[in-house]
Amino acid sequence: MKLLSVASLAFFVAVFAAESGFAQGRADYLNFESPQIKPMTLVNVGGQDYLLVCNTPNNSLDIYSVGSSGTPVMSRVAQVKTGLEPISVAVKPNPVSGATYVYTCNWIGDSISLISLSAASGSFVARHLRTVPVGDEPMNVAFMPQYPSGYLQALTAPGGQFYDYVIVAFGSS
Repeated sequence: MKLLSVASLAFFVAVFAAESGFAQGRADYLNFESPQIKPMTLVNVGGQDYLLVCNTPNNSLDIYSVGSSGTPVMSRVAQVKTGLEPISVAVKPNPVSGATYVYTCNWIGDSISLISLSAASGSFVARHLRTVPVGDEPMNVAFMPQYPSGYLQALTAPGGQFYDYVIVAFGSS
């Protein structure tokens, strides 16, 4: 009887081990996914609400127009390329220029992208301005009030154990 239970146990272990191998997919492909820190935010540009979404697998920021309270319909109005695998998005309006600046933290690209949003003459414009390397795996940004335009702090994770804050200068934008 003991031999039968050991054989049954061995059979179930073999079946479950084989099943878990199939769950991973092909043997020559291992799937790694970047962590989503703050992948979505709402912003108002020119009196219209927009939903900004990090499209991590596509290396882009997708921008959706959010309908008014009477028409809760969303439609994609723009897709802007960023660095590799954006995982976090932050918005900073610039009261001097009237533009709205969007920053994406690009996990695999080890960079932060700067995107300008504006609504001139009723038409929405999203434009990638630049991508700046900041160090290993940036996760989020914080704006520095003593530097109102062009400076921010980036939270990075070198080695995956500790966090570093780096100051990023984007010029006088």
